[in-house]
Amino acid sequence: MCSKNRQESLVIYWFRQDLRLSDHPGLTKAVDLALANNRKLLPIYILDDENAQTYRLGGASRWWLHYSLGSLATSLKGNLNYFSGNAEKILCSLVKTFDISAVYWTIAYEPWRLQRDLAIKAALIKQKVEIKVFNGSLLWEPSRILSQSNQPYKVFTPFYRKGCLASGVEPRKPIAIPANFEKTLTSIKSLIQQSNSDLPQSHPNTRNINPNSTQSNRIVTTDGRLDRTLDRTIGYVESLENLRLLPTGSTKNWGKIFASVEKHTSLSNTTLTKKQSSLLTPLLAEEQIANVDKNSDRRLAEEQIANVDKNSDRRLAEEQIANVDKNSDRRLAEEQIAKIGETGAKKVLTQFLKIGLSDYKAGRNYPIRANVSRLSPHLHFGEISPNHVWYTAKSSISKKKSGQKNQFDENLDHFCSELGWREFSYHLLYHFPTLPYESLQVKFKNFPWLNDKTQLKRWQRGQTGYPIVDAGMRELWQTGYMHNRLRMIVGSFLVKNLLIDWRYGRDWFWECLFDADLANNSAGWQWIAGCGADTAPSYRIFNPILQGTKFDPDGAYIKKYVPELTNLPIKYLFTPWEAPLTVLTEAGIELDKTYPRPIIDIKSSRNRALQVFSSLKK
Repeated sequence: MCSKNRQESLVIYWFRQDLRLSDHPGLTKAVDLALANNRKLLPIYILDDENAQTYRLGGASRWWLHYSLGSLATSLKGNLNYFSGNAEKILCSLVKTFDISAVYWTIAYEPWRLQRDLAIKAALIKQKVEIKVFNGSLLWEPSRILSQSNQPYKVFTPFYRKGCLASGVEPRKPIAIPANFEKTLTSIKSLIQQSNSDLPQSHPNTRNINPNSTQSNRIVTTDGRLDRTLDRTIGYVESLENLRLLPTGSTKNWGKIFASVEKHTSLSNTTLTKKQSSLLTPLLAEEQIANVDKNSDRRLAEEQIANVDKNSDRRLAEEQIANVDKNSDRRLAEEQIAKIGETGAKKVLTQFLKIGLSDYKAGRNYPIRANVSRLSPHLHFGEISPNHVWYTAKSSISKKKSGQKNQFDENLDHFCSELGWREFSYHLLYHFPTLPYESLQVKFKNFPWLNDKTQLKRWQRGQTGYPIVDAGMRELWQTGYMHNRLRMIVGSFLVKNLLIDWRYGRDWFWECLFDADLANNSAGWQWIAGCGADTAPSYRIFNPILQGTKFDPDGAYIKKYVPELTNLPIKYLFTPWEAPLTVLTEAGIELDKTYPRPIIDIKSSRNRALQVFSSLKK
């Protein structure tokens, strides 16, 4: 039998939220180790829903992850190995099954991951495995950014300007893709084939990889597939599809979807406990990314119905609408998928620096403009590093201002500060691990949330009667993305106008956002609720009417996502309920049928919120 010490020694690189090859400190060191010691590198990914529990990825994030892993696997020449289950058990089983000399990975700062990873390190060190971890996801290590009193920062500006920029520690410079990394790569299938290449005649079907292993470590050799018992032992799945990240079924039945959400959402008048604030059941949202601009295409086809016979010709026009929808969905889905992964992330950055950065400081507030980077999901999944973004942006401005004495650019400074906000969110999460479920300000512990079930559902559906709010919520549902200005508007409306606990908004965003990030999502919702660090003052309540007129003045954003209001004059676009009946009729609108009346009065709900917030103890 083939003994373990005759196997080729392996170095494992464990991919997590760092799905790229370039500017990758951990992967580079793993490749260097493999090359220097004539070892093979086994790249792995583990879907650990068991340890994640309530923090398992939402439906939109799982969809993105599927295609991001596919892109990474292509870059790794098909050598990415997928596992599903408890990460500690899987890694320990791999070490027992194969000759693993080292395991490297990039630090993930979510509290549940840090706690799990400490246990994994201890278990693997006991088995004489070399463990090294690296920071490859943040510009600054959160444990090292402290105030002069050696305390974590709670206000962004001093954190960023003093703790980060004035610390004397520059962000790490980006590094290239490891040289000759392809020579080191191997896979589970390759190891199986190698192990079974000299099968004894007495054992034509099976062979133990490790002579000290049990029967549960057998390999089936007839078709190169692992025995199911080994699958269970090490959690190996042979294909990306078997991770089952993509949802099944249809998302077009809104009633069915929201009935499912309602079933798993506990609404009460009490503050949510940690257990009660568990994430919503994942939605069957496979098609949600394919709906952008579909309504405009559909309208063009629907217009033809008015010009044809109402009998047989109408049927032909309706068939054409179906084809428009189908082709539009497919085209837009393919375009979205093409942007996922390391190559797509770099293209998105290049495009933003070319057309978006020049007016970033002001333009980023207007949702219809191309002045936002849309890098958030790429950064979250580590398809591009913040270091690469930081230095590439600075380099782009330096080239434009070559020869000028003053190279300060307010747009660049503001963009870099937004990367700083990402750092600040992780700083808070690291130092205050209860951030995802517990208000940082103690006075909010017994806040009298109303948590109206019907109003929550209307908010989720984008049926509040306030066009800018509804546009934002529909953008989220249709595209897996929401503009940052809209995140503040819809968040303020939910928490302050409706007095619904911020954790319900957190959960909905977690389920629907491609960029759902535990640090950013938690800190963002606590900021808008006024219960976290460096928060929006309690008296700051975003007026959705004024926000619409200011940041969507021609209504282009609203019309894109609330197409039933397209023909409404701009005078009434932000307040459809104030339009005369004749105007509504001409626009094809019937309130409460084609578009809802407001679910709440803005002025009275604002006054109510101010009264409740002012009653909190200091």
